[in-house]
Amino acid sequence: MTKMKETSEPKPDTVKRVGFDDFLDDIFGISIKGLKSIWTLIVDPTDYFEAARHGDWQGRFTPALRIWLSIMTIMIALQFIWAADASSYMDSITQIPRAFVDIQIKQDGANIEALNNYNMLDAAKRINTRNMLIYPVIFIAVFLLLSAIFRPWRNGENFVVSQRYIFGVIVPASVLGLTTTVLSYLAPPSFYTAYTNIQLVVIGVVYAITAYRGPMRDFEKDRVGMSIVMALIMLVGIFIAQIISMLIASFPIIMEIVQL
Repeated sequence: MTKMKETSEPKPDTVKRVGFDDFLDDIFGISIKGLKSIWTLIVDPTDYFEAARHGDWQGRFTPALRIWLSIMTIMIALQFIWAADASSYMDSITQIPRAFVDIQIKQDGANIEALNNYNMLDAAKRINTRNMLIYPVIFIAVFLLLSAIFRPWRNGENFVVSQRYIFGVIVPASVLGLTTTVLSYLAPPSFYTAYTNIQLVVIGVVYAITAYRGPMRDFEKDRVGMSIVMALIMLVGIFIAQIISMLIASFPIIMEIVQL
């Protein structure tokens, strides 16, 4: 007598129903749990940083590094607004090839016609495309290195918890950065430098506030000072990541101009 073949398919009532949470995860890589994590970090980050000490985040929150990557994905997806051809951002990027074209024009034997006809906007767009691919990698590398070096935590947290703390501090400022970056399209070129400087200062303040309310909560006397120090170090980290990323992204364009 032949036995009937057993199937391993789950019963209909045990199958997880696909819902809106999965839809958000499909698009942005961020779920309802991720949105809850962002909200907690902004409103009252104490629980989030406490959960960061546990291997599974107590099953309550999304890792900060994953959230940051999702925010970067959204920012890149919206670059058709803030990095449009007519945007102040793109105008600022065109200054890079323009500066090297001006240098080359002054050289003996320069191909003046080719240099004068060089497409600055096209070069700027290529720089931006490379930068959008390179910057997240450089940013993560810089801040993982920072997580290994900057570990003033009172409870002796290891590297893994340290990077969770640091990226946890980064997330609220990144949400603000996403908003202000998109709005930068409205800033005229003459005000764009001032706009970005103000943006950086505000992000630094948000770093300090989040650090004060989160990982620096164990400090009693030096809590304010350590929060400010952490914010300043992180701003330096951003500056280093931006410089390295932009240099790598610009190098092919610089070589192209030199060879004209």
